[in-house]
Amino acid sequence: DLILTLKNDLVGKRLQELQEELYAFGGEQGMVLEDIVVTGRERTTKEELNQALGLKRGDNMLKINVYDIKEKVEQLPWVKQAFVRRSLLPNVLHIDIEERQVKAIWQINEKFYPLDEDGKIIEADYQITEPILLIVGAGAPENFKNLLDALKDGDKDYIERVKVANFISGRRWNLILDDIRTGITVKLPEDD
Repeated sequence: DLILTLKNDLVGKRLQELQEELYAFGGEQGMVLEDIVVTGRERTTKEELNQALGLKRGDNMLKINVYDIKEKVEQLPWVKQAFVRRSLLPNVLHIDIEERQVKAIWQINEKFYPLDEDGKIIEADYQITEPILLIVGAGAPENFKNLLDALKDGDKDYIERVKVANFISGRRWNLILDDIRTGITVKLPEDD
């Protein structure tokens, strides 16, 4: 009997049937999605979020996989991290979003890309509304976090004076202070 059961996967099939019965029972008892509450969303649009979720009012709450939802939401360009939970009473899906913050603009080949604090390119439209650090050079994003860490150890007034960080020859930084065209250039060494 054991060999027959494993060969035909009768146990797995029965578990699947029981799961489907539970979902059907939950739907009959009113355990359906009534609302989605999202917090922390500033740059992520409702349209992007709705498209990623693929959910609609009336979907069975028990069938909603919060781990799949988390993964889908974290694929959106502005989302750094998402926390997803459901509450069966009152049938609400809660999504807390931590969005990525633009820390610099990377210029390469006459194009501009927003970067987060980890040096990751944010693949989204971004309009510059306030002065922001400009970094230049091939390999700059990959080394940006190390630069930020080194600058954090310094004087806060000094850090705010840095307008451009130019990654030179894939090994060291030049910092331009105060003004992009006429500012002081500080040539950092390759090590220390």
